[in-house]
Amino acid sequence: MNIKLTICYDGTDFLGWQIQKKGRTVQEEVEKAIFSLTGERVKLVGSGRTDTGVSAMAQVANFKTESTIKPEKFSLALNTILPSDVKVLKSELVPDDFSARFSALKKTYEYKFYKSKVEIPILERFALRVNESIDVSKMQDAVEVFLGEQDFKCFLKSGSSVKNTVRTIYDAKIFEKDDCFIFSVTGNGFLYNMVRTMVGSLLLVGEGKITKETLSEIIKTGDRKRVGRTVLAKGLLLKEVVYQQNTTYCG
Repeated sequence: MNIKLTICYDGTDFLGWQIQKKGRTVQEEVEKAIFSLTGERVKLVGSGRTDTGVSAMAQVANFKTESTIKPEKFSLALNTILPSDVKVLKSELVPDDFSARFSALKKTYEYKFYKSKVEIPILERFALRVNESIDVSKMQDAVEVFLGEQDFKCFLKSGSSVKNTVRTIYDAKIFEKDDCFIFSVTGNGFLYNMVRTMVGSLLLVGEGKITKETLSEIIKTGDRKRVGRTVLAKGLLLKEVVYQQNTTYCG
């Protein structure tokens, strides 16, 4: 059987999704739980990597198993084993050729930030504090420069070995919710640190240090030195991964 899992996790205490030589990762925790449940050492395939400190409402993964456990029961069984900061929201049977990574059509990430002179403890764990003087309306206007198929190499972390840096952004917006602002972006894929650097660049717009037109020019020229900082990982959330044939889950 090929089992698809939709996984929610608080990334604060993880070194990201992918198994590392040292340090705690989400993939390792779930694989260990599957082994405890079935006795099988499986290879869990994720829809993509999330970095250290990044959380997910709907990370998707799949694995092959010979277990007789009903597909829809895996979520309940695994959750009795998994720690409190990672849980399986849904488990289901999918075709043998389904791959959480290669079958994905698009993903949505959200980055949360709030304006305050001081840190607000109930927000700090999952949001970035920014200066109260930042003009969010300018940022909201500027997000449209990300739309469409473009070469986003200026947002790729220096030293990365990715050869193809062209991606398509289908939707981008900033909205206010529960005392925070959320930058939501949907695309067919994202480069390493891309979303966090997009936010850093939007903050430059909000601070009045660059204009919307300048940001558009930076993307077109691919000038990595002119983009904003890569903001902290804690505000980033993998919100949704979309597949064909209604194999989508949104938290």
